[in-house]
Amino acid sequence: MTQSDSRRRFLETTARLLRERGFAATGMADVVAESGAPKGSLYFHFPGGKEELFAAAIAHSGEQTCAGMKAALEGNKSTQRGLEAIMAYLAASLEGSDFRAGCPVGTVAAEAPDAPQVRDGVAVVFTHWHEIVKGRLVEAGVKARRAGELAEFILAVIEGAIVLAKGRKSTEPVETAKRELARILRNEGIQ
Repeated sequence: MTQSDSRRRFLETTARLLRERGFAATGMADVVAESGAPKGSLYFHFPGGKEELFAAAIAHSGEQTCAGMKAALEGNKSTQRGLEAIMAYLAASLEGSDFRAGCPVGTVAAEAPDAPQVRDGVAVVFTHWHEIVKGRLVEAGVKARRAGELAEFILAVIEGAIVLAKGRKSTEPVETAKRELARILRNEGIQ
C-alpha cells in the first residue's frame, strides 16, 4: 500500500463513517480498523489528529459532491432535471445504506463540534454547493440575488429531506422534496 493509497483510504473511510455515525461517534481507532491502513500511516498523513483528518474528509466529500452536482446540473437540459438527478442519487444512496448514511457535511454540521477546522470545512463545502446551484440558476436566467436565495432554499430542502429520510427510513421525504422543488421552480418560470 502506497502512502497516497493509505491517505485516500483514510479519507474515504472517514467520510463514510461521518455519513453513518457523525463526528462524535467516530473515533480514530474506528477509522484505522475500517480502512485497513496502518495506524502509523494515519498520523504521518494527519499529524493534527482527528480534527485534521475529519476536516480533510469533509473537504474530500465536498469535492466529490461538487463534481456530482456539476455533472447532474450540466448534464441535463434543465435545472429541474438536474435537481431531479441529484435527488434520485440521494434516494438511491439512502436506500443502499439502509438509511444509515446521509450527508457527511450535513451530519457534522448538525453536531456543531468544538473543532474549528471541521466547522470551517463544513462552511466552505456548503458555500461551494451554494455557488454551484446559484450558478446554474443564473444560467437559467434568474437574477443573481434571487438565484442566491433559491440556492439557499434548495440546499436547505435537500439537507432536510436527507435527515427526514434517515429518521423515517423512507425515501418519501426525498421524493416529496423533489416534487415540490420542481413545482416551485416551475412557478418561478425556471426550466
